Amino acid sequence: MPLADDLERNLLEIPVPQSGRVDVYSGVARLSGATWASEVKIRGRQPDTAVVMIHPTANFLGHYALPTLAACGVGAIGMTTRYIGNDSNLTVENCLLGATVRYLRGHGYRRVVLAGNSGGAFVVHGTSADLRFLDAAIDASDRPTGSTLWGTPEVANYLPAGVSRYTTLRSWINQWSVNKTLGNALIWLPKVEAPVLVLGGSADSGSPPAIFGQLYDAVQTATRKQIVLDGATHYFEGQPDKLRQACEAMAAW
Repeated sequence: MPLADDLERNLLEIPVPQSGRVDVYSGVARLSGATWASEVKIRGRQPDTAVVMIHPTANFLGHYALPTLAACGVGAIGMTTRYIGNDSNLTVENCLLGATVRYLRGHGYRRVVLAGNSGGAFVVHGTSADLRFLDAAIDASDRPTGSTLWGTPEVANYLPAGVSRYTTLRSWINQWSVNKTLGNALIWLPKVEAPVLVLGGSADSGSPPAIFGQLYDAVQTATRKQIVLDGATHYFEGQPDKLRQACEAMAAW
């Protein structure tokens, strides 16, 4: 996405600890000893706050919200992990951002805000088999009925690419198990002490407002705030005003 003239984009090389375990295909990636991030900010300025956008398996170097967040006065950071496009060996513990936080604080950022966005080889079908897609009365919201983020459920359930479409038993349990995963926010949010903002759209087909409420209710000791943007969808496609509202709310927080 082309940037406005008053914005700049920088590629950040973030060191990560070397591991003896071969869990990514590319030897180049393993030997580089780094993960990569895209930094967008107002040209010539060094903000004191960074907002880090990350997803376990999606490449967020060009995340659609980075320019809008940067225009709000923060450093907008789009991350990659070592598991881009590959659920088969993903371990959520390896997606933690300690190295990123240390790197950003060492490069002029006083505050680092972590923003999880969306989700994520024995092929797994039926990963869009959720009755909420077909029955608007379940966790009612103003999302469209009969559609997922990837089309109708009967199509999304059998697409060649999808959430955890290609995985292993170990990786599936690590990410999606009800009782075994360490990636369950409802387990950790009661223990979080840093302020928590829960933000989403009322028309989101992938993460309906009922999920926002669960996350918000799970925060027990930290300062918390919940914002639901009326009519906003999962990707804010064709909704620049809604995206601006979301980014302004994150920057203000």
